[in-house]
This record gives sequence, structure tokens and C-alpha cells, in this order.
Amino acid sequence: LTLVLISRTAFGQFNDSINHYLYIGSTGTFSKTNDLASYVLANNIKFTVSKKRFSFHTANSWVYGKQSDIKSNNDFSSLAEFDFLKNEKRLYYWGNATFDKSYSLKIDYRYQTGAGVGFNIVQNPKLLLNVTEGFIFENGSLIDKDLGERDYDVWRNSARFKYRWVIQDI
Repeated sequence: LTLVLISRTAFGQFNDSINHYLYIGSTGTFSKTNDLASYVLANNIKFTVSKKRFSFHTANSWVYGKQSDIKSNNDFSSLAEFDFLKNEKRLYYWGNATFDKSYSLKIDYRYQTGAGVGFNIVQNPKLLLNVTEGFIFENGSLIDKDLGERDYDVWRNSARFKYRWVIQDI
């Protein structure tokens, strides 16, 4: 209850100055029967800065839980991403970085970093067509009960197509 009461959201309207957005949230569940007790807590914090030429976004989450006094979750995830010239030019630049650590998914750690270019084919209030292309590097360590720790490094291509189509304001 205390975490819910201290959670706050700040909003701003977009104009020609910087737009900041901060979100802090926490939620959870608690269950108790005659034989068992369990709980899971999910905590989030997000921060965004939007400017006409540049946007930057971060998101962080932590999930912790126990079932019958045995840890079921202790998962942390963090993201940072940016776009440069996305709202000013048809060709723009993007980049991102992520970190994950998950007890429940047996991920000791996973880092990803990437960068590339995007192209707005069509961008108006009724239709958006967008293509991005870039490269992502991933480094991680997984925990397998049969094989033990598995470390890996991999380069990947990241090609995406995005569309949004508004049909009569629906």
C-alpha cells in the first residue's frame, strides 16, 4: 500500500521546448491458503525526454517473488533507447541498449547494444509506414541445469517494418 501511495506520474504537453515524462509504479499480488503463501511484487520506473530532433527513453523493472518461502522471481530488466531526427527527416538514426538478469528464466546476465537507420516512407495522422535496419550485439550467460553456465556472444541484423493505419478515426 505504501508503494502505491508514493507512486507518481508527471505529464507535460509538447511544444518547442523539451518534454519530460516520468513514471514510477509498483504492483503486486499476495495469496495465502492454509498450506501455502506466495507473493510477487513488480516495480517499474520509466523516464523519457522528447525534443523535436532527439528523443531518449529509459525503462527499468524489477520483479521479486516467493512461493512457500522459496524464491520464484528476482528479475531485473533495463532499457535505454534513442532516436535522432525521427520527427524532422525521412531518414533518421536509432540506438538502444538493454540489460537483463532473471532468476526465473535462468539468465545470469544478458547485454544487448544496437544502432542503425530508419526511413519514414509515409508519416501522417492517418498512415505510418516505417522501415528500420541496423545491427545488434548480444552478450549473455544462461544457466542450464544439465549443461551449467553457457556464455555466448552474437551479432545480429535487425530489420523491421512498422505500420499504423487509422480507418475513419477507429
